[in-house]
Amino acid sequence: MLVLDTKTRVQLRKDAHHLHPLVLIGDSGLTPAVINEISRNLDIHGLIKIRASTDEREQRKAWWDDICTSLHAAPVGAVGKLLILFRPKVVKPDDSAKMAVNKKTRRRSANGGLKTVTVVKPSANPKRPHKKIEVTLKGNERITFGGLVKPRHVRQKSAKKLAMKAE
Repeated sequence: MLVLDTKTRVQLRKDAHHLHPLVLIGDSGLTPAVINEISRNLDIHGLIKIRASTDEREQRKAWWDDICTSLHAAPVGAVGKLLILFRPKVVKPDDSAKMAVNKKTRRRSANGGLKTVTVVKPSANPKRPHKKIEVTLKGNERITFGGLVKPRHVRQKSAKKLAMKAE
């Protein structure tokens, strides 16, 4: 079982707050299929939530310990029937090479359309150097001339749809 320090555990709990449970442990309990599904999701995401169907606290704690020991994962926290697990992602050598090339060329990467852009803001004092800031843009964001990150412009709506709404 992987052991985390307190600061890391607190940060991971914050990161897991918005996540939804990816794996549900049903009435049949902790089967090999459920273990394989948890392992697959830990490989993909690294930090996951699991929902347990039982009302017994001791049973959930036993499942949690079994999962952590068999999959070499770290228990982050448990809130009610939700169990939060963490296992660091294994970076393959091929993936790191792709990421390095994408970062150098500043093209869209394979991780969800994120784009890293360098923004140069001129300083008010001509004797000071310009500020260079690296900004990561999502697929639906743009940079203004002032260097601010804003959502892309809204698509125009057709006149027919607007007329139908007015009626």
